[in-house]
Amino acid sequence: MKTLLFISGLLVSALAGAQEQCGFPISVHKSGFESGEQASSVTLPPDNTPLVVTINGPVDGSTVNINAVQFYGTYTGPSNSGVSVNGVRALTNSNAFVLPRVLLQPGANTLTFRQASTDSTPVISTRTITYTSLASNVLLIAASPGDYAPSTMPFSLSTAFPANQTTLTRVQVDYNGDGAFEVDSAAPLALQYAYEEPGLFVATARVTFDDGLIATPAVVMEDSTRVMIQSMAFTRQTLCGLYASMKMRLSQNQIPSALHTLAPSLQPRFSPVWAALNQSNQLTLAASRLGQIVDGQLSRNAAELRVAIPTAVPGTFKGFTVLFRRDIVGVWRIEGM
Repeated sequence: MKTLLFISGLLVSALAGAQEQCGFPISVHKSGFESGEQASSVTLPPDNTPLVVTINGPVDGSTVNINAVQFYGTYTGPSNSGVSVNGVRALTNSNAFVLPRVLLQPGANTLTFRQASTDSTPVISTRTITYTSLASNVLLIAASPGDYAPSTMPFSLSTAFPANQTTLTRVQVDYNGDGAFEVDSAAPLALQYAYEEPGLFVATARVTFDDGLIATPAVVMEDSTRVMIQSMAFTRQTLCGLYASMKMRLSQNQIPSALHTLAPSLQPRFSPVWAALNQSNQLTLAASRLGQIVDGQLSRNAAELRVAIPTAVPGTFKGFTVLFRRDIVGVWRIEGM
């Protein structure tokens, strides 16, 4: 353990206000300890909320003409819930999810969906999508399926002339789905958009092709892609809530339940330790001394948060790091501490 020096009054005040969800929530950020990262807290659903996932697209049994499709949908359930398709984890944000594009093979493709939360066994279902070899005339792709707000997202636009069309005369792009085109040009330069607030956004590119003949109408084609801009506060409190849940379960001598908060690789290490503490009637006391999360860093799939434990010397604390990682379904687990 490392010794951490804090202003005692500041730490106690922050801990009391956070009520054990995050010791000092506004200091847990994606790239260090910068300020200005949206709201410092959110309200999370109860851990016992049933997990219900709805896949909104693509439709089961549909046929597409691109070799990589993006699945998206909504869900209700605990904040620490995950969805994956063929082992590709979705990005989640309170009540919606979106995946990176999943590659398809020519013909019918059977895709495997998994959904789970901290305590639930993964529920598995399948969906069939058929990929034809027909070329897509317009394809809009975001550089990634999403990131934490605020975030600037680059896009790429690919086009191919429809039959008998020879000229691309207009490119329009609506990045946030509000119906207004932020881009409207015959030859736009780099495509990118600064998303300031969390949410699931539908970006749409509308491309106009022409054959150069006045007597024939122009051909207009569109393509859309979804971008998940995540809430830092939602993920931050989900992680702190997972750590607090582990402590609560240990304080109630619920070792099997507490093990659900850990990655499978970590469970064999802590299971005998917790069992021995329980046998000696020390588990509740040990749980009460695990300390509070005070700061850290996180990314889409991993986090490193620091815990502080008060020492006998006023104003000083012992600290250790807790590592979190999303599992194959997308559920956060404690990977090291």
